[in-house]
Order: sequence, then C-alpha cells, then structure tokens
Amino acid sequence: MPLLPRRPGTVLEIRRPQPHAVHFTTERGVILHSARNWLVAYFPGDPQHPADPADPAAIRVVGTADVADAIVAYRDLVHCDPAWVLGTWKHLSEAGPGELQAPQVIRIWELAAQLAQHRLDADAASLITHEQLEAWAGRPLTDLDLDRLDVAIPNSSIPAAIGEIVAGLDSKDGREAE
Repeated sequence: MPLLPRRPGTVLEIRRPQPHAVHFTTERGVILHSARNWLVAYFPGDPQHPADPADPAAIRVVGTADVADAIVAYRDLVHCDPAWVLGTWKHLSEAGPGELQAPQVIRIWELAAQLAQHRLDADAASLITHEQLEAWAGRPLTDLDLDRLDVAIPNSSIPAAIGEIVAGLDSKDGREAE
C-alpha cells in the first residue's frame, strides 16, 4: 500500500492480529488530518460496539510507516459498507460529532450517511455485501472491479444458480406446508 497522505474523510483499514489467536481483525479508522508520515484517525468501532469520540483512545495518531504492512485498504466513506457508515454516523451524531474537531470530515460523513441510507433503502433485497464480495474475491475490490462485476454477473451462471436455489426453497416450502 503506498504511504501517500490521504485526504480527510478517507477510511483506513488496518489488519491487526488478535491477541492469543491466529486470526486477524480489520480495524477501520476515519482520517481526520493527515501529513506525509502520519495521520490522525477516529476509530469508531462498529455499530454494536461504538467508540465514543470523546474517548482519547478512539482518536489516534498513526505513523504511516509503522502500519504500512498492516494497511489493507483506503476507501472513501461512500464506498464502505452502508450499514457501518450509517450506524457509526448515528452514534457519532448522538455523541456529538464536534468532538472530532474536523468539520470537513463531519460533513463528508453526514453526506456519506445520507447516501448509505439511500443505498440501504434501494438495495433492501441485496444479499451480497461489499465485504462478502471481497472475501470471495480474496482481495480488496476497486471501483473498476465493482463496475466490471456489475456487467459480468448478469451474463454469468450466477442468475441461473440463484434461480435453482430459489426453486429448491420453493419446493422445500411446499413440502413443509403439507
């Protein structure tokens, strides 16, 4: 991952080992300020375990060289999981976004949350999240990758496979109704 400074409002994803385990966890931080060799980020946790923006442990200075090997992605907030964006924004807006002392980031997050709500409303029947696609792909996906998938999936065997799955569900539902 290049160590270029990122603009405020960009999400930094860092892969961290879990203590006493062979598994890793991905921690997301939203960049508040950045410079050449460091950045300040708010690590909001997740909607089930949100971090309070007033908690000093939630806002950290990160040396980009210190985490270079652990950085798995930089993403714009609008390209993150909409449930995460919206859930963390709701917590942040209730807790007081002014604690971040980053008006530009607050505005970006507010707009991203509005878009996330729209995406969730529009894609209520969507089954595959961005994170699931990346897990299946085995790597982070770019916007170009996602555009290509939008074109490729309807022309692949995936629609037929979904049709077979639904037909199997329908026949199973018919047997259970008897």
